[in-house]
Amino acid sequence: MTGAAKIAYGILWITIWVSLPAGIIWSWVRWARAKKPRTIFSILSVIGLTLATAAALLALLPVVYERSFVFGFAQSFAPDIALSGVVFGLCGALRPNPLRWHGLGCATAMLLVWFVSLVLG
Repeated sequence: MTGAAKIAYGILWITIWVSLPAGIIWSWVRWARAKKPRTIFSILSVIGLTLATAAALLALLPVVYERSFVFGFAQSFAPDIALSGVVFGLCGALRPNPLRWHGLGCATAMLLVWFVSLVLG
């Protein structure tokens, strides 16, 4: 592995295991503390965040339960779940709400994580 590949792998590792879970947790805390009325756009954003959280949990499933069929299960459904989260996050980002960019950002990050894991394999 070259030096540039090691740096890219290190950045990817930090993003997956540190930044993304912190972002998801921060988004849920922000949602819980919000005192604004729940509109259709805020509900769409929280659906996007929920789907991003589900895709993240599917990424952790093979780590916790070390079986090969679990990873195959996660690989088959998690990218679709993350893509659905991006769609809901985009729809929720049309109007201001507490999770306007959080749901979209977390879902997009999970979609990239699953894309990279499928490409690198």
